[in-house]
Amino acid sequence: MDQRFWKRCVRLQEMIAAAQAGHDEISLSRNSEPGALKAGNYPLDEFVYVLEGDVVTVDADGTRHEFHPGDAFVIPKGWVGIWDMKTPFKTIIVNS
Repeated sequence: MDQRFWKRCVRLQEMIAAAQAGHDEISLSRNSEPGALKAGNYPLDEFVYVLEGDVVTVDADGTRHEFHPGDAFVIPKGWVGIWDMKTPFKTIIVNS
């Protein structure tokens, strides 16, 4: 396995440990069907690690971000945009 994979694993372990210590919500595996969701004022910070599937987020200004298995990203509190799951999607999520 390459160095980037191991760095992601260590970072993911750190995020989970920090969330557990702070009693934040952790969803170790969330399955979602394809479809789009609009967010008007995202209610919390959300760390997302993609296990399976593909997702595109589109910010209010039209900026697109594509994520695939092995990618991690954060949706910040107050975010406005569209979350478009192109395929069945499986994630690890930490909310804070």
